[in-house]
Amino acid sequence: MTEHLGHNKCRASTKDDVAMGKVAKTLQLAEAIKPLRDGEDAGEIAGEECVPGTPNCKPEPPDSEMGTDMSRNLSKKREEAAASAAKRRLSDASGKSCDSTRNGIDHEQQKKSYLEAVFAKTTKDGSKEIFFVRSCAPTDDKCQILPEMCQQHAPWSNKVFEKWHPPEVRTSGVDPCLSDLAVMAASTGVPREFRCAESCCEFEGLEGGLQSLVKLVNPQLVVSSPHSSALQTAMVACDSEGCVCPIIVHPDLKHIKKDLTAGGMYPEGKPKFQGVRASELAAALKRGHPYPKVAARVDLSMLSEVWFNPASDFKAQKRCIRSIPTWLAQRPEQRIMVVTHNRVLRHLVGAQVGNGQYAVARLSPTGDLFTTPTITQYTPRFDAHGDDEGSTPSDKVFQVLLIRHCQDEVMAAESDRQICERFEHWHDPSFRAVDDPLEGRRDPCLTEKGILAASDGIEDMLRCSMNQNNGYGGVRGGLRQIVKEFDAELVVSSPLSRAIQTSIVAFDHSPAPVIVHPDLKELKKDYTFNGRYPAGKPGCSGILGSSLRDAVSRHPRASAAPVDTSLLDKGGELWFDPTQSHQSQLDGLEGFVDWLSNRPEKRIAVVSHGGVLRHLLHTELGHGQYIVAELHKKEDKKSKFIVVQFSAGVQPYFE
Repeated sequence: MTEHLGHNKCRASTKDDVAMGKVAKTLQLAEAIKPLRDGEDAGEIAGEECVPGTPNCKPEPPDSEMGTDMSRNLSKKREEAAASAAKRRLSDASGKSCDSTRNGIDHEQQKKSYLEAVFAKTTKDGSKEIFFVRSCAPTDDKCQILPEMCQQHAPWSNKVFEKWHPPEVRTSGVDPCLSDLAVMAASTGVPREFRCAESCCEFEGLEGGLQSLVKLVNPQLVVSSPHSSALQTAMVACDSEGCVCPIIVHPDLKHIKKDLTAGGMYPEGKPKFQGVRASELAAALKRGHPYPKVAARVDLSMLSEVWFNPASDFKAQKRCIRSIPTWLAQRPEQRIMVVTHNRVLRHLVGAQVGNGQYAVARLSPTGDLFTTPTITQYTPRFDAHGDDEGSTPSDKVFQVLLIRHCQDEVMAAESDRQICERFEHWHDPSFRAVDDPLEGRRDPCLTEKGILAASDGIEDMLRCSMNQNNGYGGVRGGLRQIVKEFDAELVVSSPLSRAIQTSIVAFDHSPAPVIVHPDLKELKKDYTFNGRYPAGKPGCSGILGSSLRDAVSRHPRASAAPVDTSLLDKGGELWFDPTQSHQSQLDGLEGFVDWLSNRPEKRIAVVSHGGVLRHLLHTELGHGQYIVAELHKKEDKKSKFIVVQFSAGVQPYFE
């Protein structure tokens, strides 16, 4: 499994080797950040060519001023950076980026084309694209390894915003500012050689920095938390060519915490969560920092003079957060970037977002938010994270892999609308003979492309094209590799054939049993569609329990692990009721979550449908795509899903 943000490890033969390696990394990172503190062009730090004699290129210090080995190393790195910059210019001249073109696919151009299509679509249906950004790391989030080195050298200093607060505020730890490393993450990005350093792996942000996201998205409005770390993140990110949008500071995006006073230890609020008065923030915008033009676009009119209340009730804090989507929906802008904090994002989009990283959500005109995950650079983290109210030893945490079934006959294009060979005899011929091809199959099976997506993956070019056109291409390498890495102890599937077949193919070699659960069926407001389909709309009704058992027995898995359909027996042969109300369906899903949280297994896979996953996670998945979430079971409270965020952020169906 590839390494994930926050879990990169430095390997060395001894503890001393590890310590020396970390010292070297810290010193090198300090040297890389020094030009930014001295006012040099951030582009040079990110790897732009340094031409001798130009204003942006300062001569290297002599060996006497820094160690000979360090001097040689830095000279070598600068030579490599210059060569890399020249290579990029040559590739730009030919119209293609070397870094963005892999396997014959120009991913940057693909991403731009996709976002243009998304924005055109959202304009038509009245929905908006909201980019939720977590603020970069403030100075109080110091590395815990060799803290004396981190404090002595540049990475964890804040020279860029040194004059933001008066000295008495700065020394008190109240409302911390961005570290110099965080400024790099918010601008053009942390240099590649340091992005996997253990001392900064939690705060590495995006490759290319947040300014690359701003250039790509071109937001019409930026909304920021009133805390300095978030506002500074927004300012640095918006210091991008062509970005002229206003920055509105919204008080309801501030930090939230169950107890802001830490049990009364800090009556005025824990310093990290405290904010400064609106007048002090206005004064900070006018003090010496490198972003005066961006500061002039900051609007503080929504802030009262004292906007931070340490005695604020946690429920009241959450109510304020829930008002944000409605406020955003009422704004005239279509592309909005929101910069806030981890716990706020977990409430808004139900996802764990890294410092300097982002999540994309679709906002309906009524204020409903739906996030959609990308599978790029995704590696699930299997350690538990506490939720916003704090975890206790009595909490149970499950790792859950949630999968949307792969392409079926109904979803396929006309040319592909044919059942796959493996499941050609899944249904009795008499059952399929009754189906009306114009109305669709009552219980469609997987297509050949669906089988590929569930097993070893669709060819790269075709898969990307399918994902862009209709979201049916699945993930690179197919679901089988993801399933192998996740190593589920139990698989739970919808009773509809396309979901069971996805389970059989993806988990073909897994020893985990498959349990078919009736409450994972399609979720619809009206199965009959106002009486048009008295027996239920095709694709929702499935087949009789006995017919399903026969079909499963005729199509065993390679591992010979069982597929258990006994839960369907509770409803008799007819486990599907076309007259079931929407509320009853939702109640059934709540019952399923309770059932899941009482299972003895700790690693569980769920294979279901788009509507079900949208309700459980407020997340839209393409067919054959997946997400990993943690299911937290708290005593005397409802079980709660926390989506584990990908390192590349969240985007609709795009890789």
